[in-house]
Amino acid sequence: MWHIARYYFQGFIVFCVATAVFANSQLFALDKEQAIENCRASSGRPAYMACMQGGGTHEGCFGKARAIVQSCVRSAMMAAQPKAALFSPEKLVKSPATAGKPGAAERASDAAASLVAPPRTISDITAILDQQKPDLAEIARLTARADAAVPAGMKDAELADFVYQRAQAKALLGRADALDDAELAVSNASSDDYKNLGSRYEQFLSRHLRDAGQHKRANALVAKQMARFANESKGKLFGLNNSMVVSFVKSGDINAAESHAARNRSLLAEAQRWPMFPIYGMAWQAMVEDGNARIEESRGRFAQAETAYHKASILYTNSMKTFAQWESLPPEGEMERRSDWALALEGRTKVKQGRVGEGEADVRRALLSRLSKSGKFHADTAGILGVLVYVIQEQGRYQEAEQLQRQVIAIYQGLGYGQDSSQFVNAQLFLASILNLRGQYDAASKLYDQIDVWTANWEPSRREAISGGLARVAVMLSQGNNDNAVEIAQRTYERERQRSPRAGRGGTSTRVHPR
Repeated sequence: MWHIARYYFQGFIVFCVATAVFANSQLFALDKEQAIENCRASSGRPAYMACMQGGGTHEGCFGKARAIVQSCVRSAMMAAQPKAALFSPEKLVKSPATAGKPGAAERASDAAASLVAPPRTISDITAILDQQKPDLAEIARLTARADAAVPAGMKDAELADFVYQRAQAKALLGRADALDDAELAVSNASSDDYKNLGSRYEQFLSRHLRDAGQHKRANALVAKQMARFANESKGKLFGLNNSMVVSFVKSGDINAAESHAARNRSLLAEAQRWPMFPIYGMAWQAMVEDGNARIEESRGRFAQAETAYHKASILYTNSMKTFAQWESLPPEGEMERRSDWALALEGRTKVKQGRVGEGEADVRRALLSRLSKSGKFHADTAGILGVLVYVIQEQGRYQEAEQLQRQVIAIYQGLGYGQDSSQFVNAQLFLASILNLRGQYDAASKLYDQIDVWTANWEPSRREAISGGLARVAVMLSQGNNDNAVEIAQRTYERERQRSPRAGRGGTSTRVHPR
């Protein structure tokens, strides 16, 4: 009897499951039909009537109304999807994100449990830096790529790819003419694969436009991409918004930066209903936290910035777990470098809260991670080393800060960066400010004069942005050059006041913040 009862029981279960599946499919169809009717009534018909009253044709007005209804239905159906939970950095950090060497986030977490104060010397860092020399063979290889002539007859998409590769080599050498090749790549790109190729060329161009001080053109290019991805491949908007946050924070327009950070937060809430959220969600969430952190730090809310940078570092590292499922991978090592940068900037916010030992330990870990992955002669190594210089400087250890900053300059020189490149000039400016803090006014004055020579061919607005500053005013006053000092102080005040309302309340500084 038992086997007969079990047979009927199993049949009953199958019937229930089938009924539930059928009911769900019927319910889904009903929901979609209801959404279509609602959208037709609320959006489609009003749009059609308004178009017809404006003199439009039936075909044209119907097409416009149909597009509006389709968009409305997609939004309604997406809103009906269950919302995925955000990823928890606290849980993610407990398990290794990737096989092999631990990332910056894991090292930061391990250190937090048993923090050992960093040594009161930089000898361990300088010992590592001194061991590594420029890779002359790599520089020669990059130079050959950067100087390669365009093959005869090459045009369109093939030409775009060639000059894009050449532009990358020029960028790695710090050459200003990388911008020219970036322009050429964009103008020759095919429209067939804008999502993966054309947009990548444009992002490269916008980055170099910013380096050249052409922020309006760069912003217009990003705005064009945002419009293009507003209804498809919307995940790309996270990176675009984050790039605008970084750009506006650097230029001092914090309100504009906040608007893009807010867009990313809203987009993340929407993305939690997207089917691809489990695949890309950690990377998107990392960029949201990254943008939040930069806003918080720029507004002086260092504790909140510290928390956001910490989350970003963990999420960037763990986002590599799903790389096998990504449609198009980011550049090799991109997430690791972002994680290291977030860790370094987390350390900087700790220093700004007075937790100098913790902050320096974080920055050191990020720097050692960069040295292990990229070596000394890499732009990211120079950048994070610059953050360490800032930390050392903030402790009043000016001699050691000068020593490390000269290493930053040596890295750019070893990479072949030109003396008129933004990176090289900014590194020299940082050195001049340190010399000023050490009371070496003559050396600082000569360096400022040399910087004027290096930037002689820069656009006036770009040159003006780096030609002044209170550090230079202090040097001029020490040498009795009072008239020029007052002029530069006034120009600096006006510039900073326009950038940020805080500048009018003492927001200017003699110190340079890397990145």
